[in-house]
Amino acid sequence: MAVKQKAEEDANAKIAADKKAAEDREAKARADAIAEVQRRKDAELARQQAETAKAEALRMQQEAQQAAAAAARQQAEAEKASAAALLQQQAAQAAADQAAKDRASAQAQQRAAKPKPKKPARPPRKPKPKKPSFAPSFSRS
Repeated sequence: MAVKQKAEEDANAKIAADKKAAEDREAKARADAIAEVQRRKDAELARQQAETAKAEALRMQQEAQQAAAAAARQQAEAEKASAAALLQQQAAQAAADQAAKDRASAQAQQRAAKPKPKKPARPPRKPKPKKPSFAPSFSRS
């Protein structure tokens, strides 16, 4: 009977050990499943964050392109305004030059049209008498 009892105890111990091993495997499987679920949640969150970051980068790139286009338009407008101002300045200078020429021409015409006052006639000049020369003259005769 001791052998039979020993066999039963061994069988019960083996069953208990198998049950404990099965529970441990089940607990490990549950932990692995929970870890897998968490890993998938983390991966999904990372994917969503990456998509959000990508969308934000695309939006910022579009804003930068729009800003660059606006800056280019403003640059072109500034250059156009500068060219127009230069043309106006050149036209104003040409007008000022023409006005100065016209004024000079008008003054010249006024001077030409204005009768010159006649100066009284001078009496004819008297010839100056020749001064005697004090140089000795040596004539041999």
